[in-house]
Amino acid sequence: MATEYDNILICNSNPCLLQTIDPRKIIKESPAKFISCKNGEYYYQSRRFPIDKDVYRLSKEFPGEEFIVKIWNVDALSAVMLTVIYKDGDHGEIIRIEPHFHYECRSPRLMDVLGEERFFVFFKKITSFFEKLKGLYYEEWLESYDPNEPHKAPEYDKINIQFEDDEFKVLATWDCFSYIVIEGFFKVSNKTSWKLIDGHSYNSIKHKKNESIKNENEDEYNGLPF
Repeated sequence: MATEYDNILICNSNPCLLQTIDPRKIIKESPAKFISCKNGEYYYQSRRFPIDKDVYRLSKEFPGEEFIVKIWNVDALSAVMLTVIYKDGDHGEIIRIEPHFHYECRSPRLMDVLGEERFFVFFKKITSFFEKLKGLYYEEWLESYDPNEPHKAPEYDKINIQFEDDEFKVLATWDCFSYIVIEGFFKVSNKTSWKLIDGHSYNSIKHKKNESIKNENEDEYNGLPF
């Protein structure tokens, strides 16, 4: 099965330059498809190999400009993202190696249980933590990178991080190189222990929430003067 790639192309020295070029005409050698453009970044998908040859040629056509391409193999468990610089027709220089994280939530309908606002507070903390964490590794990963095995995931430490409030806890585990597993827990009533949010507990939590809302509505109704 052919390897699939995601590619993001940026002109670092002149962000407006790419907007003057038809994105489809940039691709001449790579089996790539233009997908979208956002904030001056061109996004391509390709099979078998990335768009590096086309970016190399582009740097020859526009001397003095600096192009950056971010390339990663589409693999949830071991997506290795390379950041490569091209300038003046020189062969690209890899300046950064990092995982392109994929997050999977194993607790069913966690956003529904936590509520949208609380869910995104937790999720933002998780993503911020792992983005900062991978920055501590990239120099080590650069030193150990083998161009003959471009998709081999570098060594890393499996790490857990958790955030909690008075009712819920969210645990995130760096399980594989680019794979983060998220699980939710709820606090057992009148106890300090936590219980995993699964299919059964989800129904129980949802029932309690509905009962609480019902009681609040009844209290509000009973307080009316008529």
